[in-house]
Amino acid sequence: TGRVLQAPTTRTLTELGDPTGGLAIDLPVRSSRSTPDGLYLPEAGPYPVEIVLLSPEGPELWRQTVLLNRLPTPDKAVTAAGEPLRLRAALLLPVDSGPALTINGRGAFDATTRSRLVGVGRLLEQRNDTPFSLAVRANTLAGLGRSDETWATSLSRQLTERGRAGRPVLLPYTQVATGGLVAEDATAQLTAEVDLGRRIVAETTGLPVETSTWVLDDYLTAEALGVLRAQGVTGVVAAPDRVRVSGTDRTTLRNAPVPVDGADGVRVMVADTDMAVRLAAPGAPAAVRAHGAVSELMAAWFTAAGQPESQRADPATVLPLDPATEPEVLDSLVPALTSGGPVAVDPSRPMVPPLAEDRRGTATLLTASSPDQGAAVLGSIGTDQLLSGYRSMVGDADPDLDLWTQLNSQTLSVEMPAPARSDLHQGIAREVGQKVARIRTPPSRTVVLTSRNSTVPLRFRNGLEYPVRVRLRIRAPRLEVAGGRTRVVTLQPGNNRIDLDVTSQAPGQSLLRIETTSPDGQLTVA
Repeated sequence: TGRVLQAPTTRTLTELGDPTGGLAIDLPVRSSRSTPDGLYLPEAGPYPVEIVLLSPEGPELWRQTVLLNRLPTPDKAVTAAGEPLRLRAALLLPVDSGPALTINGRGAFDATTRSRLVGVGRLLEQRNDTPFSLAVRANTLAGLGRSDETWATSLSRQLTERGRAGRPVLLPYTQVATGGLVAEDATAQLTAEVDLGRRIVAETTGLPVETSTWVLDDYLTAEALGVLRAQGVTGVVAAPDRVRVSGTDRTTLRNAPVPVDGADGVRVMVADTDMAVRLAAPGAPAAVRAHGAVSELMAAWFTAAGQPESQRADPATVLPLDPATEPEVLDSLVPALTSGGPVAVDPSRPMVPPLAEDRRGTATLLTASSPDQGAAVLGSIGTDQLLSGYRSMVGDADPDLDLWTQLNSQTLSVEMPAPARSDLHQGIAREVGQKVARIRTPPSRTVVLTSRNSTVPLRFRNGLEYPVRVRLRIRAPRLEVAGGRTRVVTLQPGNNRIDLDVTSQAPGQSLLRIETTSPDGQLTVA
């Protein structure tokens, strides 16, 4: 149809294949009038093709217009570097939730989150060869792994056991107010959230985390990017409503980045959320929705191919998939992106491409308002000090430490109400206190020294299943203590005797006081 209208061709359905398994329509094309057969398409570009299904008696049953993309000859479709021009597409699949762990270490998800994650599991199950890029939240992973619900254990298995061509991108452990933490001078907490998220995702999935890209963070600021830059972040994928641009056309941000104003060395592009909505919208057949997406991507590719060769650079697009998207949509979309054509998925490459040499303009990040972070930060710091003290006593021997660390990180979630945050901090303190209470120190008693130099036996009981290190701080004004007044000792499980060699400086009664703390002094034992 359109400018290069061709005579209609009529075929019977059975000539095209088996209708139960799908039909393939091959359209031979020609670029020269001297060639006798095929559609005459003299120039590169998209051409509309109308398909009409008729019954044997003639009435029309169905009609659809699709785009046939006639590519330039290979020597004309190259970048400024002489490489084949490609549009690099990233299929970003979010695996995310709000706070997912309870104080007893169980996974917990509300009905809305459960429905969304079930959709993720369906896509992974039915499209297990799709090269997704995964926006996996570590807190969500932890909740899935600690849940006994069938859907959660199934999704956890899919994320941790099967190989995948893609890999996860960098996210904080939970959804934090990134810019709010930096504004509260809590960069250490932000860094800890990022480090914990990266470690847990890498250990759980067995996949390396792609650390150069930061995705879809409504609370990101240029100041926070200064902190993330030290973590290796050089590219940002933002929602369209979170970026204001100057000096360039806003629509081009879907296919090429610009520098972030106030964040040296960081570039930003926007995710194509409109295309994601159309792919997930019910109504049109799945294949038609996929074809529409491919046509839009090809249009961006043709725009890049139309640039002067010295300015050509690979365009890109980030497509954040709605978990409600039917697998049948990907059945049609993915083959077009993995067949070696001009639109390609390559998870090994960064989502945000380098800046083109002629790229103009800058972008300002628009940050969503977040609740005051002061109380959340203070609570997190207090619990972190408590856990640091306990860790200095037991090292990595207590598996509950990892859970408590994750629970403390979870309290910085923007989705956690203040009462729930307080409950978690109190719960962690209670659990640690119960462990420390199992370390019994010598009771108060009177010891008679029969000589100037003598030994005071101290008896400790370690009721835990692993060794514990404690610091003894000794105060005795009329006694000299061999080895100094401060020492760190290791208590093995069960009964322990520590002999304290003392020298009495004068006869009579002396007071000996011993304070037992964690080695770092943060936690008092007795």
